[in-house]
Amino acid sequence: MKDPVTRWVASFLFVLVLSLSTMSIPKVSAFEVRTNRNLEKTEVITGDFFVSGENVTVAGTINGNLFVAGANIMVSGYVQGNVFAAGSTIQITGDVGKSVYAAASSIDLEGNSGRDVFIAAGQVTVGGKVAENVFATGGTLLYKNDIKENLYTSGGQISLLGTVGKDAFISGGSVAADQSQVKGKLSVQIQEPPKQPAVDQEQKEAGKKLIAGLSAGAIMFKMVWFTGMFLLGLLIIKLFPKFTVGVETEIVTSFAKNVGIGLLVYLATPLAVILLCVTVIGFPLALASIMVLSLVMFITSILGGKALGQYVFKLAKQKSSWVLELFVGQLLLALICMVPFLGFFVKLVLNGVVLGAVVSAQKKCC
Repeated sequence: MKDPVTRWVASFLFVLVLSLSTMSIPKVSAFEVRTNRNLEKTEVITGDFFVSGENVTVAGTINGNLFVAGANIMVSGYVQGNVFAAGSTIQITGDVGKSVYAAASSIDLEGNSGRDVFIAAGQVTVGGKVAENVFATGGTLLYKNDIKENLYTSGGQISLLGTVGKDAFISGGSVAADQSQVKGKLSVQIQEPPKQPAVDQEQKEAGKKLIAGLSAGAIMFKMVWFTGMFLLGLLIIKLFPKFTVGVETEIVTSFAKNVGIGLLVYLATPLAVILLCVTVIGFPLALASIMVLSLVMFITSILGGKALGQYVFKLAKQKSSWVLELFVGQLLLALICMVPFLGFFVKLVLNGVVLGAVVSAQKKCC
């Protein structure tokens, strides 16, 4: 991953997944999902709240976690739990009881955070107080208030105006920070741009714009895809809870057998489709088979992420909810898929075992 933007995003996701897998989280008692509807100031949500839309405003009180995705996001209300946000511009002026996890083009965090802050954006402003650590990467980063514990940040231009209670590790092209602002160790690494042969200025600027546009577009596509998969996963698990539990049971009890069944289905289906295409009568059936297999592969990817998240929490010996298992699993799967060869292998095995489990669970249900 030579592209620095990709490297930053991968690092952000890695730290995010690790932090989620090791923190203690109570089971969700209730949750609410909204699309293109704001949370008004007078409203109070008990449990987790999921909202998405082009322009999203969360002004009420949430006694749980907030999951929000949209183009322009404003969170002015109080969130008792964690905030998970992805969009183009994110502004959080209300206080957050636990941690903030956010990725966008521009992030302005003016509210106070009760725990950690994990953010990745082109432009970052942290104006509220942070009770624990800050992990941030981006283009331009400004820290205006106090950070009680450690600061880990990298980017282009970094300015520290507040204080850091412990250590600060800063890497950037331009850094404005002083030892007097950091009670512990201050480590600053200046990133010098690599020397390149002389290029026409217009070509250079055009190349920069093209790379920036492609990088931003790729990141936005990944965010939208992840949000869509996560919301669809919520819907599938909520509508078919018994079937989902049956698939998970099959994965745990017969992992190797289901891997074999799933891979066999993957291999046998294309051969069957080819044979059907030979005859005119079988051609419509072949098209239907392709559509059904594509749909099944899509569902197995979602359930595979859920199974992976469940395994991570079980490995960490932490309590969790199915919502957070799905969220963490999809994030971890997205991170693994960035790694060449390993990503393909892991996804193949995971999709294979889930497909096999789906077939086995369907047989038992029927």
